[in-house]
Amino acid sequence: MKKNLMYLILISLTILCSQGFSLAKIPQKKTQELKHEVSVTLKLIQVYVTDSAGNPVTGLNKDDFLIYDNNKLQKITEFERYALIPSEKIPESPPTIQEQAPASSTKDIMNRKFFFFFDMANNNAKGFLKAQKAALYFIDNQLQPSDEVGIISYSVLKQLTLHEYLTTDRQAIRQVVERIGGTGRVGRVENFEAMVYQQITGESALDASQYGHPVQDGVPAHLKDPASAGLTRSGFDYFASGSLESNSRFERDAYKNQTRNLFSRIIDLAKAMRYISGHKHIIFFSSGIPYSLIHGVETSSPFQPKGYGVDTLLRNRFEELLKELSAANTTVFSVNTEVLATNMTLPTQMKGEATLRRISQYTGGKFIGNVQNYAEILDTVQTFTGSYYVLGYYIDESWDGRYNSIKVTVERPKCHVFAQKGYFNPKSFSKFSSMEKELHLIDLALTERPLLQTPLDLAMTALPFPYQQGSGVLLMAQILGEKIGKSIGEKAEIYFLVFDEKENLIDLKRKAVKISSLKRKNAYYYSLLPISAGLYKFRIVIRDMDTGNGAVGRYAMDIPDISAQGLKLFPPLFLAPGKSGLYVRGFVPKAMGNKFALLDYFPFDPEQSYPILGEIAGDAAKIQAVLRCSLHNLTKPVLKFKAALIEKSSKKSTALPVSILSGQKEDEMGTLLAEFQMPKMAPGEYLLVIIAEDISSQARSQTSTAFKIY
Repeated sequence: MKKNLMYLILISLTILCSQGFSLAKIPQKKTQELKHEVSVTLKLIQVYVTDSAGNPVTGLNKDDFLIYDNNKLQKITEFERYALIPSEKIPESPPTIQEQAPASSTKDIMNRKFFFFFDMANNNAKGFLKAQKAALYFIDNQLQPSDEVGIISYSVLKQLTLHEYLTTDRQAIRQVVERIGGTGRVGRVENFEAMVYQQITGESALDASQYGHPVQDGVPAHLKDPASAGLTRSGFDYFASGSLESNSRFERDAYKNQTRNLFSRIIDLAKAMRYISGHKHIIFFSSGIPYSLIHGVETSSPFQPKGYGVDTLLRNRFEELLKELSAANTTVFSVNTEVLATNMTLPTQMKGEATLRRISQYTGGKFIGNVQNYAEILDTVQTFTGSYYVLGYYIDESWDGRYNSIKVTVERPKCHVFAQKGYFNPKSFSKFSSMEKELHLIDLALTERPLLQTPLDLAMTALPFPYQQGSGVLLMAQILGEKIGKSIGEKAEIYFLVFDEKENLIDLKRKAVKISSLKRKNAYYYSLLPISAGLYKFRIVIRDMDTGNGAVGRYAMDIPDISAQGLKLFPPLFLAPGKSGLYVRGFVPKAMGNKFALLDYFPFDPEQSYPILGEIAGDAAKIQAVLRCSLHNLTKPVLKFKAALIEKSSKKSTALPVSILSGQKEDEMGTLLAEFQMPKMAPGEYLLVIIAEDISSQARSQTSTAFKIY
């Protein structure tokens, strides 16, 4: 029961000197195509150059290169030369840039990008375990601090799964590699996809497949034989099992279908990866597809299987796979996971090594050998990718999705050039495939700096508050209708995401909204979520469901332990004078009821004031704040408050006069409305610090909020 606050509020004026890939398909109506004007844009090409022995050539200059775009010679305006030092010799900093053109932004987007690809459909338990060890060895011994890594797997049960998108967090990558193949979900992306699926369908997505549907046979991977990793029989198992007649013929047909599906999924992945800037490297752990399965085999030996002809469909899909990987600027380093002892007894045409070599050769990579020797062979990847050049030239960009060929040559003898063979012009979001849209959303929601677009910035805050026997958090974002209406159309989806201190995605809420009601209005979108104490990162993502345009807000917060005894002051909701805009209610737990829960937990008069998120006008004469504080085991508390505004650059502190306009008490929780008199402040970054002190017990508590003054 609420009642007037019965303790005395003493106001103190003082200067404070201390600084404190499996998404459900969403039906979409046919919309009118957006028109994009042709614009001039900088095209950046990542180039590797080796000598006849395969060693990197590091001493080239801009004038040594020629670039042809659709057979037309281009003027190279940007040039960088990168040389990476072994990780044990390099400090925690980006790679050395030995020459840099002044206007280039390549340092930010031309880091090395690796994807570990675990092919579980063409593997066995021993090969998979070795592949895990090889990937961990590469992480510990070959990765540079600036390298970005993602993790992909393919299995018959779960299809193609993107476990982790490109990240520089080595520890996160290690954890995913160690856990991959076990039960449940691993990695932020897999969790993200499953949570989105559940938000859209209301169904559990523990076994969600690439397209957002649970496994149709209802059997989880960990209940399947032969391995908990979801491994199936490899190409060797099929061909080494004896005659290809009767049952083996059936197995061969089943294996062909499985292989076609694998090729199709990789083709879809390659098309989606076109839009990731720079060159990508896939380290492909697989026993490969037997050469004879694709190209046929003829033999008259009584000790070998009967001959089979070419599978035209399978061969065509394989050739398409090669072309799409190359067009996506993706180099494949193949690692054979066949067991060496058995590999020696199998006829050459029935081994998968030939297809692995073909994939690497076509994409400009290398077949680097058997996984049993991973400590030696993985040095090849580092040698090949450790030195590279970035060349840039300007092009007229058009939105027609057309393919453009690229040829890079070096005017120096005995040099071999490895560069992308082409690129695709951008295309409208409505023409994206389902996997392209999935990768687009993952990039927008999970990365600090999305590669596929530059989203609008949203002002956001996160405010903890007591909830039942634990704690909750208010997530609020400001949506300026006039600004966002120019980018986001009628149909949109809004996500609130919660990450723990280890960057694990622990909660996600999604809501479909119509933006038309927000246009020309100052709107606030909020959710109230139960949460435990700890350090968290929060994110809001808005995406236009027709165009793909996005907006992102970010906020980090250390959620305190609500059960702590004594006085505890929580971060306030700051308010500016003036009439509020529109409030859009997102997720609110059912236990909170259907009331306007925001004002229940952070009471203020929306006719008189509105929330301030991140920025304060330099000429603001006063601001208000909803202050919440816990008063566990404090009898008849008498509180006084101090406040100051600290300039971050100079550490200069300015005292703020404080007035308490109203107060309420419910059980051991106090809620007050405070007002601060603001001096004229120069633009910059500031910290607004508030201290509460109980005179009788001398208990103190402090909270601070960062602001920009404009």
